[in-house]
Order: sequence, then C-alpha cells, then structure tokens
Amino acid sequence: MKRIALMVFHLSERDGVGYDVLGMYSALSGAGYRVRVFAGSWSDVDIPVGHISTLPQFLKSAYDLVIYHYPTGWDEGLSIFLSTPARKMLRFHNVTPPEFFRAYSNGYAQICEHAQSQILQLLRHPIDCVTAPSHYNLNSIPIPDNTRRAVRVSFHPVDNLRQCKPDPYFLREYSDGAINLLCVGRLVPNKGHSFLLDSLRILCDRGLNARLILAGSLDSRLIAYTHALRQRIRDLNLVRNVVFTDSIAPEALSALYRSAAVFVLASEHEGLCVPLIESMALEVPIVALARAAVADTIGPAGIVWNESSPQLFALAVERILQDDALCAHLKRIGLQRYHQNFQQDHIRGECLRIIESIMTPEKS
Repeated sequence: MKRIALMVFHLSERDGVGYDVLGMYSALSGAGYRVRVFAGSWSDVDIPVGHISTLPQFLKSAYDLVIYHYPTGWDEGLSIFLSTPARKMLRFHNVTPPEFFRAYSNGYAQICEHAQSQILQLLRHPIDCVTAPSHYNLNSIPIPDNTRRAVRVSFHPVDNLRQCKPDPYFLREYSDGAINLLCVGRLVPNKGHSFLLDSLRILCDRGLNARLILAGSLDSRLIAYTHALRQRIRDLNLVRNVVFTDSIAPEALSALYRSAAVFVLASEHEGLCVPLIESMALEVPIVALARAAVADTIGPAGIVWNESSPQLFALAVERILQDDALCAHLKRIGLQRYHQNFQQDHIRGECLRIIESIMTPEKS
C-alpha cells in the first residue's frame, strides 16, 4: 500500500490550514492510501499525529509521497522534507507580506520575512508538484517551468456551518433594527479594517443605522494594531457602530451570517478567503475590494471594486440595501457558485485527481 505523509508546522482544526490538512487526511484515507499526519506541534485534533522527527520512519520508498503544507517558515520541516527520498508535493497556503506588520510588530514582520525567504530556498530543489488554493498563490512564487502545478480549493468547514443551529443569543442581540455589515477574519493589518471604517462613516452620514461587526480572533502580538484601530473608531465617532467579537463558536458565527445584510471585505492580501465562501453558502450578498485572490473566489457573486474608494464601496452597500432584486440576484448567484465550485465533494474529487496523477504518473 502506498504511503502518504502530510506535514505541517502546527496542526489545529481551528484554522484554515489545519482544516485543509484534516480534509486531505480524510479524503486520502477514504481512497485507500495509508496516510499519517506529522507536525511540529498540534492541538484540538482527534486523529493520530506524529512528531515531524518521526516522518522518515514512516515513508518506505521513493514511490511514497510527502505533502508539505506551507503557511510559514520551519527549519526542521524544510530539512526533513528535502531529505526524504519520497515523491514531494508542496501545498502553498501563501505568506502575508511583512510590510503589513512592521508598524505594529517587528517580530511578526520577521516571521513573514523568514517564511518568504524559506519558500524561495525550498523551490530551488526538485519538487514533483506545487498546489495552492488559488491561481494568485501559485503566481506569487517562482515555480520552475518543469514543475507540475495545480489549483485546488482548500477543504473548509462551510458545510458544517450551514448545518449548525444559530446561537439564539446572537440572533436576538443583532436583530435590533440596525443594518449589520459583517466582516469575518483575524484582526490583522492586511484585512483593511480602516477602509471599512471610512465606508461605515459615509453610510452613517447618509442616514443609515449601520453597524460593522468584526468577527475574528485578536492576536496578542499585534496589540498595537488593535489599539490603533480602536483609536480610529473613536476619531470617526463610531464607537456605537462597531462590534468586536474575538473568536466565537460556529453557532454564534452562523447567527452573525444570518443576521447580516451585507458581507464586506477590504482585505489587501488573501490567498482564498474562506469567509467569502461562507457568505455565498449562507446567501449573504458581498461587497469587496478586488485584491489578491478575492475576485477569483467571488466570481460574479458579488460587487467587487478595483478602486480604493470608501465612497464607491459605501454606495455599493447602500445599493444592495435599497434594491431587493439586486440583493436576491447576488444571493442566488452566490449559492449557485458555492454548489458548483466549493462543496466538499467537488474539492475531494479534485484532491484525489491530483494525488493520483502524482502517485501513478503514467496515467496523468
């Protein structure tokens, strides 16, 4: 039986990379491969995980496969990945450019710099295949011309989110007559929160009782960014119009989506953006800036601006709120796009097709 090792710096089902690793583990195990996950550390997972140092003992031949999920630099992981005789796949989850962080945390910026440097080092060695969740990710790194490459959307928990029962407290809390604008994602500088605040101010000045809900975890390493954002909120006189939720349970997140009038995104760097998929699946119309992989993820299922204009952004939100036909159209197109491109069966099929082409190259 052919063996496949999945390796990742840290494994947790609470983050996007971890969910992709676990989704691959399930898909490959179900297809009959002997699969094991190896990590530097792990938490909140219910499958067996081996420490990365034991990976070489698992792979038995050059016909086995090792898949390196890469969201950050990892010296030990890089050394083991390159030294194994097995076939090699790099799963590139993207690295946020360090310039987003320098004003708030030099340490955080250095982590990103190290990750950027190490991916370049890795790509100087022979790799059988490079995959990524989006064309944007693939095009952001110098993949050698003779290296196979493929786009495969990440496994994600959106189906579970659709099925879970919304938290009744959150439904009541955000059903008070205000217009809920929802943004989901970590509270980090590349997410464009200041742009959203400027757009919110415009909407409020136009007489709308609008509220921006920022649903995402706070990072203690970026406390300076959180302070700067809260000061910006005070400067714009929006203290009553902005809500920070920090990390919340799926039931609470489901309630927020179901209470939202529009999903808004002004992020400057996204490798895929699972919250966009969540919005389409839960029929929340989207207004976003066309940055990185955002436009490719949304397709025709939202209003996407190239211009960095809070005024245009706010007017697009207002148009959706006032035009019932447009709102219904965006919801319908979003749900169709979710079913056609982002359901788990589709992702599983693409994953197995790529793996099969590597394990049995004569069939590819």
